[in-house]
Parts: sequence; structure tokens; C-alpha cells
Amino acid sequence: SSRGEVTETRLPLHARPEIVTAIARDEPVIVDEHDASPGRRCLLPLCLEGRAIGALVLDVPSLGRSSVAQESLSLFASLAALALGRHLPERRAAEEALRKSEARHRFIADLSTLLSQIADPDTLLGRVSPVIAEHFGVDQCACIEVDAAGSHLQVSYTTQWERAVLREEHDILRLFTVETLARLSAGELVFLADLISPGPTLGDYWSPAAGVVMPVHRQGQLAACFLLACRSPRFWTEGEINLLRTVAVRTWLALENSRLLRATQEALAERDAMVGLLTESEERFRQLAENNHSVFWIMELPERRLIYVSPVAVRRWGLNPHVPHPEDGSWWAPVHPADHEAVQRALQAGLAK
Repeated sequence: SSRGEVTETRLPLHARPEIVTAIARDEPVIVDEHDASPGRRCLLPLCLEGRAIGALVLDVPSLGRSSVAQESLSLFASLAALALGRHLPERRAAEEALRKSEARHRFIADLSTLLSQIADPDTLLGRVSPVIAEHFGVDQCACIEVDAAGSHLQVSYTTQWERAVLREEHDILRLFTVETLARLSAGELVFLADLISPGPTLGDYWSPAAGVVMPVHRQGQLAACFLLACRSPRFWTEGEINLLRTVAVRTWLALENSRLLRATQEALAERDAMVGLLTESEERFRQLAENNHSVFWIMELPERRLIYVSPVAVRRWGLNPHVPHPEDGSWWAPVHPADHEAVQRALQAGLAK
């Protein structure tokens, strides 16, 4: 193995560590005696691209020392090494694909952890965008929000450093033509420039050599776009595109959740403030009512339902505070009979207003 260990064998090599060491160094080994039959055992290293990948074991009754015999054994070992290593390119490609897959999953996990730790929507994009730009190897990462009508765009954040391709907000917004917005609204990925089609010229001195815009939709409408741009030409692989799609959606959802959390916290704070003011107002009213010697009551319109009767009215006039409507006869008992009609007209006129 690559660690210089014998992992599976029926040969008594475990008792001879110097044999393994010699094979790893691409040195042939000849053993004069072995447990199978009298004679010699020859172990020739099998090397591929300068690395020992195994050993060819030959048991022969007699092994000559001539150069012809040695060359034949070396040729045989080379052919065996090629046979064993014929799948090496496929294996290396599979190992590279596995490495990239592990890197993508590790990046998604780290990004999700970072997003869960940021509750402030004003700083979320500022902390996440440089991480995204570094992972994808681009010079700039920007987030562009789209209003509900799809007609107004606003750059929520863009990386601000010397390598940034588009340093002004209007330069970024110039990329989003009517055709580009239509394609993004349809859910298409837009390549601003690559090695096949030239990108738009955005100035006399520079233009993005490679840029990709990933749309993010919410409830069937274009909500935002994530722009990755770099100065040097490059191809965007399918794995990178799929990863960018996942990153854009997760980042936007985290931003929406942080904004919703802030709005909820502000609403709760406002409600608590209103509850405090209401409690203070009720306390002042209670003190006023308890220290006022006038008869008064409060009615809720248009139901004409009494919600408050002063203690003086109950004590002095004998009114029942549990009777919800003043039209009840007990409410007119304290009124002089000669004033009944005038009081009723005044009450009806007041209620009509």
C-alpha cells in the first residue's frame, strides 16, 4: 500500500519488513529460500509514474545472474505494472470528483453555520459575500434585489476591494438589460461573458471576462440575483453552477428570515410600548374617576353599550353598572319626571352624532 504495509498476503513477508521497505524504494529483492519449495524467490517492484504500486513475485528453481535474465524480469515487471495501473486514470478522476464533492459539502455546511449565526440583515451579506467569492475563486460577489413589479433593481451588497470588476452600482445595473431581466425572470442562468461569447464592454479600460448571474425566485417571481464576476476568463462547470444555485437560495432565505426576525422584534417592541402607554393611561383614568364626585358614564357606539359607570353614580343614584343599556328604566329614576322628555331628546341627539 501507499503506507508501505502488507495488507493481504499469503507470503511470509510480515516477518521481513526490509522486503517491504526495499519494494517501496523500487529495489528488487531475491530470497534464497522460501516455504514452498527449494529455490529462489524474486520480488520485483511494480512502479507506475515513479511510485511503487505492488510487487511481482516469481518462484523459480534457479535464477541466473545474467543480464538477459535480469532484463527479462524487468520487462515482465513493467508489463505487470501497466496491467495493474490501467485503471489508474479512472481511479484518479474518481478520487478528484470525490474530493471536490467533499469540498462542496464542507463549504455548504460551513456556510449554513455562518448564516445561522448572523441575525443582523445589515451585516449578513457583508460577511457571507467574501466567503462565497473566495470559494468560487472570483473577484466580485454582488446581490441585486428586484422589487415586486420587477422594474426596479437595487444593489444590496457588493464586495468592495481593489480586485472588484464592477466598482460602481450603476456599472452593475447596466448589465441588467430588458432581455437579461426577461431571461432571469424565466428562471434562466445568465452568463455575462465566458470563453465562447464575449461579454459587454463596460468602460474604456476593463470589462468582466467571466460573469454569471444566478436568479432567485420567491412565490414564482424574481426576487434577487447573485452576480459572480472575475477579470480572467474561465468556464463554469456544472458542479459550480449547481453549488451556486444552492448558495444563492440559502443566502437569500437567510436574509429574508433575518429581516423578518428584525421586523417581528420591532413590532413586539412597539406593542410593548403601546401596552405601557395604555396601562399608564388606564391608571390615570382610574385615579381621576375615583377622585371625581361627578356622575358620569361611558358608552361604546354604535352598539350603545355601557363600558364604564362612575362609582358616584352607583352610590348616589343607585344605578346598576351591570345593566348594559341606559334605556333601562332604572337609569331614568334619578331624573325628574318633568325633565324626562328633554333628557331623552338630548341623549338621542348625542347618540345620533
